[in-house]
Amino acid sequence: MVALARFLPTFIQASETLNFSQTARNMGITPAAVSKNIKSLETELGLRLFHRTTHALSLTSDGLHFFQQVHPLVQQLDQLLVTTHSLQQVPNGTLKVSMPYEFGRLYLLPLIKGFKNTYPEINLDLRFEDRLVNLVDDSIDIAIGNLQTQDSQIIARQLCPLDLVVVASPAFIKQYGAPKHPKALNEYKCISYRSPTTERNVAWPFKLANGDRISIKCEANISVTNIELCAQLALQDLGITMISSSLVTPYLQSGQLQRVLETYQIESSPIMLYYASKDNQPAKVRLFIDYLIQHFSFA
Repeated sequence: MVALARFLPTFIQASETLNFSQTARNMGITPAAVSKNIKSLETELGLRLFHRTTHALSLTSDGLHFFQQVHPLVQQLDQLLVTTHSLQQVPNGTLKVSMPYEFGRLYLLPLIKGFKNTYPEINLDLRFEDRLVNLVDDSIDIAIGNLQTQDSQIIARQLCPLDLVVVASPAFIKQYGAPKHPKALNEYKCISYRSPTTERNVAWPFKLANGDRISIKCEANISVTNIELCAQLALQDLGITMISSSLVTPYLQSGQLQRVLETYQIESSPIMLYYASKDNQPAKVRLFIDYLIQHFSFA
């Protein structure tokens, strides 16, 4: 049946033009190819579809009956293909976006009104979740985060850098002092972010002056699954924490928190946009990514 279906466009054209040469021109193939396709279709069906003479071409009664049956089906299929193609071009439907809670609240939410005003037909399903998602298994269109993926079918595009700092309150530093080296962090009370996905405290990555890289797994005095709470707990003089500078900039400027280990470089992965391969990418995904890249501000 698959072999039969591929001859139908030639049959429909020939039935409408009743001229193999004209059919060939319409389809961009040779008259010989048209004749071969029609003959193959007749063989598959076991029917003679056309009367052929030197100067004329006409449908047989079987050919006319077959045309009347199959032509509406082909038209419906064509319309279905056009409609399906339009889904790739017209921005509509539901877009599922997963992002870290605090990052999304601070930097994505302010952009949503402008995006919706521009593309009102796109319904946004925003997932504020501090976990690693699987785009395919979780049916997510776009994920935002800084975890690298090894999947060759997933595109990773940088959205912004992630600048991490180590901070503590002045009262904590006055009482306990400040570490002079990253390896000394285990001698202090620390507040760590614990991944809801792995249930493990996220290590603190440093680059030393000699180029060596070390990863410190602090013996956390307190661990939390919401990164912003690290700052709130540090403000209560409960320990040292590593956090995005954007989340503590107001506290650093006011003096409520102070940086420690400033001379050590902290290595962090940038915030990335993750989405499926660009092949046959829906318009809603492409437009949301372009809008973020154009309007995003990380300060």
